[in-house]
Amino acid sequence: MARVGYMKIGRTIHLDSRKWGVVGGDDEPPLVLKTLARRNPQHQFIIVGLNSGWETAKDEYPSNVVNPWPDMPEVREGIAKANTSDDVYRMFMNSKLHHLFYGLDALIVWAGQSGTSNTAIPKVGEPWGGDHVTPLQSQLRHSGYATLGINAFRDRDPLKYEEIWLNPDPRNVPKMRDLKWPQRFPILTQYRFHETRKFERYTDTRDPSEFPFAFAEWEGDHLWRARQDHVYSRLEICGITPEHIGMHVQGYDARRRFGLFINEARTYVTHARRPIIKDWVLPLEPDFIHGKWGDGHVEDLGREITPAPWEDYYPLLCSVKSTFTTPSSGSGWATTKPWQAFATKTVCFFHPRYDTQDNILRDLPLFTKHYLRVESPDELAARVDAVNEDRDLWEQLTNDQYELYQKACDDPTYAQLIEERIDESVS
Repeated sequence: MARVGYMKIGRTIHLDSRKWGVVGGDDEPPLVLKTLARRNPQHQFIIVGLNSGWETAKDEYPSNVVNPWPDMPEVREGIAKANTSDDVYRMFMNSKLHHLFYGLDALIVWAGQSGTSNTAIPKVGEPWGGDHVTPLQSQLRHSGYATLGINAFRDRDPLKYEEIWLNPDPRNVPKMRDLKWPQRFPILTQYRFHETRKFERYTDTRDPSEFPFAFAEWEGDHLWRARQDHVYSRLEICGITPEHIGMHVQGYDARRRFGLFINEARTYVTHARRPIIKDWVLPLEPDFIHGKWGDGHVEDLGREITPAPWEDYYPLLCSVKSTFTTPSSGSGWATTKPWQAFATKTVCFFHPRYDTQDNILRDLPLFTKHYLRVESPDELAARVDAVNEDRDLWEQLTNDQYELYQKACDDPTYAQLIEERIDESVS
């Protein structure tokens, strides 16, 4: 049996589904925890990250999920009151948290909102012992203990013990510099890419050549600079497998024409969602648009867009024949939206700058793959109308979509990759 730690850096995991926000993202860590625990009853999954809602939700989790935080109220209080990095360090070293991280066989870390520095490390370009950064309170309290924990987990043997990173959001690419050890394995995500990161070495003067870290090099006297790979792992399927969402399907005749869920996301990027809504969606007079939008959108779009309650999400999505998905924060990443449509047998059209690596569409039959990818507002309008008027076309597209959804859910790629890493750590 492996002892597998589980956490989200920079955020609290809300274990009670009634506390999940309408914007999305709160559901993924708890749902993946349930999936992994059910698939791997031989392992114990220990929630080492900040969390809430355990008392009301614990019966929903498999018996091999363990939450030590109710027995550590002093640790939670210490994190909440920490004002300096010294406060966090003393709290961590003198609490059960240190022993928890140090006793893990594997560690799963979700990337959340965190800073480049979450503890008081030297400024870039400063020598060790020089001027230190002052982390924001939010980063200190939500990520400081986590970076200390990851470093403690790795320090025992940085090759045998390597954390498993999951990142579903282009805004949350890990960038914390107070982590000590680079990752040899890629971060599991929804887009293939690589970047370069810095790693604080503290007072450890060992050279990268002493480890299989040939991809790392010194930068100054206390930093390593290393390449980090990110691999597409179909992570976006994690919260929408049938065990989590059930079945939500309506027949063709009961459906309206077109509707979508869309949050505004970043506004300062190329292919931002506000102009896409204005140019691509509003001319279609959709039956519904729901999401969280910023100030001024009513004046700009001529229509108020409000969030829908979580419990209405799938009933609304399967009430229309087609929907539309667009770039997230200007990125070309794959996201959850198409799979939600596939699960409800709602045709999902793709903006030309959405999922630019074709990580989803590449596994569909050729006709369906090309039909779902629209190149202009006029083409979207024509195909929305075609699906609305042609039952056979709707059935062909939705059957292809649903078959792919079932294949993706039967043995999810991200879970297989995590399990391979866990098995390696205990072999």
